[in-house]
Amino acid sequence: MGVEEMRPVWIIGIVLAIVIIIAAFVIAVNDSKSGNGGGAETLRVEASDGTRTIVFELNDSPASKSFVGMMPFSATVSDYSTNEKVFDPPARLSTSDGIQEACPAGSIAYFSPWGNVAMYYGDAPPYAGLYLMGHAVEGGEHIGSLAGTVDFKRVRCLISAIR
Repeated sequence: MGVEEMRPVWIIGIVLAIVIIIAAFVIAVNDSKSGNGGGAETLRVEASDGTRTIVFELNDSPASKSFVGMMPFSATVSDYSTNEKVFDPPARLSTSDGIQEACPAGSIAYFSPWGNVAMYYGDAPPYAGLYLMGHAVEGGEHIGSLAGTVDFKRVRCLISAIR
């Protein structure tokens, strides 16, 4: 087979590869929008005081979902005890079927008795009414240094079926 005879086969192969890649991308995007397992959007929140930024990946709890639903907002962060920074969200969070457990350093949790959110830079034991919402995936080492007004916003992160 000569070079001229192979050219149409080569072009068809490239076009077919491009079509397959586009189809896989469309399927992954549609799965993430419909909630199917092919691609899923993780709940991520960014907290920044203008100098330091922390990104938290949240679990799928009602507290996390109601927290993300309030985004964006700003809150004044203050020290509490020796291991956490706390702030008041714009409204109380839902705690039905929430996860009450210990919060290791880097965690973010909702404390329902007081209606505030805590970001932990030191470990915290389980406590009645303390609902774990997630953990820092970036900048967790800055939690203890956050000060003043902190801006909270949702960060989009698509985990794709294509790896």
